[in-house]
Amino acid sequence: MEKLKPYWKIIVGALMILIFIISQLLSRLEEQTIPTLPQSKQEEVLVEYIYVDLKGEVRYPGVYKVLKETRLFQVITQAGGLTVFADDLAVNLSMKLYDQTVVYIPHVDEQYQSIHDGEGPHSSVVNINQASLETLMTLPGVGEVTAQDIIDYRNEQGGFSSIEDLMNVPGIGEATFERLEELISIS
Repeated sequence: MEKLKPYWKIIVGALMILIFIISQLLSRLEEQTIPTLPQSKQEEVLVEYIYVDLKGEVRYPGVYKVLKETRLFQVITQAGGLTVFADDLAVNLSMKLYDQTVVYIPHVDEQYQSIHDGEGPHSSVVNINQASLETLMTLPGVGEVTAQDIIDYRNEQGGFSSIEDLMNVPGIGEATFERLEELISIS
């Protein structure tokens, strides 16, 4: 102990510097771990999710929680991909998905009625959750105003959850719905 007496001022000074450095490091670490709130509402990012029911020839069929802007091929990837028996020509892999969408991937040997979002003759079913204004106007009894009303309804409601919801669109009653029932789908 006697040998350290001449150095006690140096030792105390070194300890004080060490304590100061440690306190500075701890305060910086504390600043990094404290979550900061956005400065304004413009900085806030709202993440919206939807649920999609994927059935048929995928490795892991089921209900998937995905981001609102997800496309069909992205959900299929989450489901482990298509099986070797999947008929990928039967579906639009780039189709945008909406909440409560049911997508069925058929087997290559299945007979199916093609479901698409838009173009072509009415040998196919028109997806009212995806179809363009022009495609909706090809349906019997649907003019430009009604087609726009269908698009407005699906945008406001987040899509049609059943084909019967089409009767909630202004200008579409039971008679019009009965004419369209076999020509439309929601997925």
